[in-house]
Amino acid sequence: MAAGSILVDNFAPPDVSVEQVHRANRVVETKWLISAALALVAFAVCCRLYHLDTKLFWCDEEITSMLCSSKTSAQFKDYSGKPMIAASWRQLEQVSSSAPTVEVLNNLIRRDHQDQAPIYYLFARAWMQSFGHSSGTLRLLSILFSLLAFPLVFVLARQLFDTDAAWLSVALIACSPFHLLYAQEARPYSMWLCAALVSWIAFVRAHQSGKREHWCASGLVNAIASLTHYSSFIAVAAMAASTFLTRRRPLVLGGALSIVFTGLFISPWIVWGGPGCFNSGHHFWLDSPIDPRCYAFACIEHAAKLFLDVNCQPSVFLKATDSLLFLSAATCSVVGYRQTTEQGRLVMQAAVLYAIAIALFDLVCGGRRLTVMRYMTPVLPLVQICVAACVVAVLRQRPRLGLLVSALLIASGVASCLVIASASTWWSKGAEWPLRVARLLNDNERSMWIGYADVETLEMSRLVHDSVLLERVTPERFSLPPPSIDTVFVFDRKGFVAPRLSAQGWLYNRIDGIDDILKLRRNAGLQPAASARRL
Repeated sequence: MAAGSILVDNFAPPDVSVEQVHRANRVVETKWLISAALALVAFAVCCRLYHLDTKLFWCDEEITSMLCSSKTSAQFKDYSGKPMIAASWRQLEQVSSSAPTVEVLNNLIRRDHQDQAPIYYLFARAWMQSFGHSSGTLRLLSILFSLLAFPLVFVLARQLFDTDAAWLSVALIACSPFHLLYAQEARPYSMWLCAALVSWIAFVRAHQSGKREHWCASGLVNAIASLTHYSSFIAVAAMAASTFLTRRRPLVLGGALSIVFTGLFISPWIVWGGPGCFNSGHHFWLDSPIDPRCYAFACIEHAAKLFLDVNCQPSVFLKATDSLLFLSAATCSVVGYRQTTEQGRLVMQAAVLYAIAIALFDLVCGGRRLTVMRYMTPVLPLVQICVAACVVAVLRQRPRLGLLVSALLIASGVASCLVIASASTWWSKGAEWPLRVARLLNDNERSMWIGYADVETLEMSRLVHDSVLLERVTPERFSLPPPSIDTVFVFDRKGFVAPRLSAQGWLYNRIDGIDDILKLRRNAGLQPAASARRL
């Protein structure tokens, strides 16, 4: 077959049968794609399990543990002003057999930031009851969901393109730093990824068959995705808009049926929790004003982390690399839109509508959801699938160039995953100071920790030795360190702990490079410090 005909067939209009295009263009051997995909899946498993229990269990993961333990913030406050060893703090997060599972749902409703969807936490609670609440055990649930995503990506990519693109899609996602980061986190994002993939698969299937039962199944899956992460409501609306824009009566009716079933399946949760269960909370990245130019650069930077992320500070070289990766991915998405089936086009239209909706929220209401890439979880696999499809098209026309592009994409992902696997924490998981302070606490037997937040105190309990004293304090409930303690590390963002200790003869200093932590030493022979000074 001539190269020109291959080029024409690869960009054939969507009304040509996908099976005909496949038969006409089966000029590339798929064995190496299968081998590469399976090898990278094995590599992904190893990276996900490596040092899983020793990485920083940061505050967002502590929220998961707190919710699943069925204890409320008010119950944790009962322990305020009581110095306890780290082992006792960790026991507070154990799931009580006497507390019913329904308490997890009650916790989600009455939390200060009621922005957590329920399904993941029900799974996580059952997991903790069965296997324990250690850091590695709780993260293992996310790893299992992240591994389940591989066959789902394969099915979706084969629906949109062909088998070769499906195998390469699995390979790219297996070595993606973005997916590895959230696979190692005790949060809902890996489960949400699976739910979003199943939603796209059901959406395509319903459009292909037009059967009523498939539209109903799509509605059920959309409800599950929405109750895994509330941002999926936007994805559901985007799917409906993409369907309605076809202006085809059977599709419009099917889409309406799917929406009705989604509403029916989520209605029990709405009745249970009321409007408050969808409160988005207040986060600095959700309500802060934005600079459009900085916002655009942040979007580019974070989108590029699908393929390359080595935890480095931004530099000219990295910004140029990120821009190149972003433009390449965007170009591949456009080309993929031209190559895919009619149903695939509807999927990509819905993905674009989802991204536009997220960006509009940011631009109109303030915030930067679009630059917090986990909010783009339903869309990101589609980008990688389009990249894989374009690379396969290049392989069929120019095998050497296609192999080079594949090798570069895989090499950048593998390098990123190796760095992530060996790191104790990452840019997406907050500050590194807990690890540094924990080392100082472990090195000094006469030291203790005082913090005003239960989450940070529980986080510290996982990092220090069992016998280290920790105290969670409030302005109303505060006790002085016992006489055996001569050094105190204080997380004092509200500024009420240090002045009280200073009045009792403690001298305090700030630790270089850690703005939120004070180090206090007992020294009754000196006057109380009037102000903080750096060590």
